[in-house]
Amino acid sequence: MIKRLCLYLILTSFLICQPALSTEEHKPLPDGILKLDDGYYYIVQKGDTLWDISARFFNTAWYWPGLWAENDVQITSHNPHWIYPGQKLHLALRETPVPVQKPAPLPVVEKTSPPPPAPEPEPPSYHFASIHRVGFVKPEPAEASGKIISATESREMISASDRIYIQPAPDRTLPIAGRYIVYGKPERIREPGGRWRQYAGYLHHISGIIEITEYRNELTIGNVISAFRPIEEGDMLLPMPQRKASIPMQPHTEGLEGKIIAGYLGQVMFGQGDILYINRGEKDGVRAGQTYHLIEEKEISPTGSRRDRRIDRIPFGAIFILDTREGASAAFVIDSRKDAKIGTLVASPDR
Repeated sequence: MIKRLCLYLILTSFLICQPALSTEEHKPLPDGILKLDDGYYYIVQKGDTLWDISARFFNTAWYWPGLWAENDVQITSHNPHWIYPGQKLHLALRETPVPVQKPAPLPVVEKTSPPPPAPEPEPPSYHFASIHRVGFVKPEPAEASGKIISATESREMISASDRIYIQPAPDRTLPIAGRYIVYGKPERIREPGGRWRQYAGYLHHISGIIEITEYRNELTIGNVISAFRPIEEGDMLLPMPQRKASIPMQPHTEGLEGKIIAGYLGQVMFGQGDILYINRGEKDGVRAGQTYHLIEEKEISPTGSRRDRRIDRIPFGAIFILDTREGASAAFVIDSRKDAKIGTLVASPDR
């Protein structure tokens, strides 16, 4: 209820400050707009994204989470930017007349304590259902809690629901019902544009989730809860981090600049819907829930002379931060008019 109230307040403020839709009968409605009994609707066209629709009708692309939440019934994908031609999106609230009430008799004034302040509405959130498969970057390889020896039955490939033998790390006991993420050998990541031996850290790709189920004959046995990719003998374990699929949106850090340093399992080109990693983290002010721009740097000469060159920075997309560590962060591409790549500049949005 609070989330819906917050959404209505935000949407109403946009419509009052700079209305994009005409409520006057004599003014024609913009192309693609329908006026029904319960408000105004837009019919999705080929090539549309929530990012573009928000910019067109609410004078800011950054309102797309509110537009998504208002249409959670129509938009059923885990990626809110996957909308399809012909879908009907609710844009404005119905204008409901305020009923006229007879004045009530004046009550007897009694001295009472003031009512408690109303709780502040929760900020809008972004729901990322695949949050547990998002990897992380650390300066050095993580210290594993144990490793997988083999499956309890002969298997060419370990997958979900398989039972496995586990070797705990020295002087460690893995508790019954404890859950752990599984990862393979960390990938060493170079710093884009840096010296040949300058590294950004080690990328840990998450393969799945296991749960410790029993101890038997001095053996630790577990069960594979989820497998995001093939799990192999020798893969390592870490305690499962406390992550939530709903990530509250937060304001970005002003003046931040960084670069894309890696992608999922060697991916080097990135478009809408892809996961990537940047070389800025908690120590730089990056937090989960922030949004940053993807920037193209274009060299141009206003006079045509090679000696008179300028660098123009052109935003062509945006990323949403999913998880942060000390010096690096994982992000999701929420909008992109062209592919980004390793080394692409990431920066705070201009005011």
